[in-house]
Amino acid sequence: MEDHVGDGHVVEVRSPVDVAQLRARLGDADVVQLSEPLTEAGYRSVAALLGDHPMVPLRVYGFDDDLATLRFLRWFPHVRRFSVAGLWRLTDLAPLDQLSADVEFLDIGETRRPLDLAPVAQFRRLRRLRVAEHRRGLSELLHVNPGLWELSLWRLPVDHVLPVISLPHLRALALTLGSLTNSEWLTQIPTLRYLALRRVRKLSDLTPETRLLALQWLWLETLTVERLSDFGSNTLLIRAECLGLRHLRHMGGSACWTGDVRSCREEGVVRPIILVTRAREILRIHVLGHLCLSTAGQL
Repeated sequence: MEDHVGDGHVVEVRSPVDVAQLRARLGDADVVQLSEPLTEAGYRSVAALLGDHPMVPLRVYGFDDDLATLRFLRWFPHVRRFSVAGLWRLTDLAPLDQLSADVEFLDIGETRRPLDLAPVAQFRRLRRLRVAEHRRGLSELLHVNPGLWELSLWRLPVDHVLPVISLPHLRALALTLGSLTNSEWLTQIPTLRYLALRRVRKLSDLTPETRLLALQWLWLETLTVERLSDFGSNTLLIRAECLGLRHLRHMGGSACWTGDVRSCREEGVVRPIILVTRAREILRIHVLGHLCLSTAGQL
């Protein structure tokens, strides 16, 4: 799950827009982005090309006051994937009403101040959503989008902001840089196939995650847990990433791994361990195909 627009092949657009070059680059683009206003002709050209590539998101970012008004969206009524991650001077999401009701992906990312998400609730066909720090209106937004497939939440006290969550079709969840006081919260989403817990504070017990029986990919990064639970009942789990788990004292009942973990920490190395027979011992997963284990910090 890519939960942050801009991590892949990025096409940066500036004035004057070279239509031929942009058309050639859009074929393998992961995102088209701009950080400064274009001319009306430039907006029209970009909008027309994105109309031929509806799977490519449009991202606006930076510190430009004119872009922060979102007035330019009048040229993009058919864009279905849109990101404002890093549009620091954005103060109001109401202008998003210029987008089509068929929008399927929104990234309401980092801004200078938290925003009210109420205007975003007009979109009721979302399949992917990323929200960073913005709390107000989040519960209502999720309530009107029960068809969500992927959700990424950054810098939020998750179970405080969303004590109850009902997303019956959610396949992927990524929690990053926030907090989760009670990991039982995760059991409200038994459909999860992908779960990422990255730098989540207050999380101390991974036992509830073992009851997510649809889970196929687990990503644990920089957590304060001291023990990895027994995932033997997760028969569909085929990939596990365990990175920066400095506090581990015991792993899945297999003491034979203590020496390997200590050596990895002392050497300061970040390296994957993909010996499947030994990986099975760590998490007691009999079908595990990939394990990346590190206690040496962030990759």
